[in-house]
Amino acid sequence: MQQKLIIHTILTFLLSCLLATGLMSQDVESIAKKISEGDVEMSGIVNIDGGYYTSNGLQRSLPYFARGNAFLNVDLFGMSVPFAASFGTGGELFGHELPAFGFVGISPFYKDVTLHLGDRSLDFSKYSFSGHSFRGIGFEYKPDSWFVKAFYGRLQRAQAEDLVSIHQLNPVYKRMGWGISSGFEFDKASCALSLFRAKDIDDGLVQVDSTFNFFAGENAILSLKGQYKLSKALTLKSEVAYSGYTENINEEIDIDANVARSFGSILDTNLSSRWNFAFNTQVNLKTKIGRLQAGYERIDPGYRTFGSLFFQDDLQQIHFGLITSFFQKKYCKV
Repeated sequence: MQQKLIIHTILTFLLSCLLATGLMSQDVESIAKKISEGDVEMSGIVNIDGGYYTSNGLQRSLPYFARGNAFLNVDLFGMSVPFAASFGTGGELFGHELPAFGFVGISPFYKDVTLHLGDRSLDFSKYSFSGHSFRGIGFEYKPDSWFVKAFYGRLQRAQAEDLVSIHQLNPVYKRMGWGISSGFEFDKASCALSLFRAKDIDDGLVQVDSTFNFFAGENAILSLKGQYKLSKALTLKSEVAYSGYTENINEEIDIDANVARSFGSILDTNLSSRWNFAFNTQVNLKTKIGRLQAGYERIDPGYRTFGSLFFQDDLQQIHFGLITSFFQKKYCKV
């Protein structure tokens, strides 16, 4: 038993090392120069700890356990390679194994072009695609004051329903998505228009219990955001998004939708489809006492996005704020 535990720990550590390695944006021009110079640097931390557990009642853990974490950054011939790994002897908790996960990606760049491969993320709009990673391919092009970025990949993997799992996770379908965003950024003004579309793949791998309402869905969102400096002290920000969401792509009753509702025929519509808006606006004013803020936000009931890990709909809020400093600008209060 102890031998199997040691082997399991070693394999887990090695696998974590392979899966957790991430490659950030690299300057291809500097790689050739540093290869010739043989320039290699390494920095970071490694932490290992262990413990002993005992109980007079139900034994909820193994008597001995060990954990380790490694966070390293390797500068290899001009290529920055952040490295992260974690492992633990773990074992079973009430007869259940905890799931494993790993992320790996690379984003080399040359001049104004950045290529994203693997597990990466891009930010479009908080109402469409933000704070969510994808596993696939993407790029960014930023010449001068304008930009364009796009991606295509998997947003989530399929998870079968497991009623006896300790996590009690809901079943989910494999979800594929793509998005494109373009705009400009000047000193006084900026604007960005983006289109995002995602769809669940109903391949029959997820067995849904008849007592739960889980369907393969589809989502498309068109968003526009901008900022304009009315003066040196006054700035106006605004953002609006239009979402089309089909809750069940297998619904047999289709409906005719115009170009706006079908997003140019990229969204399949049926009786389960719905359309909603979300927007916000904010005014910032610089004064002698600090920066004043005032804003308004509204999100329609039923608004849905597949490009966010958490999103709250049916929201309406008005906010005011003041950002100032005290004690010779050593303390800031909002």
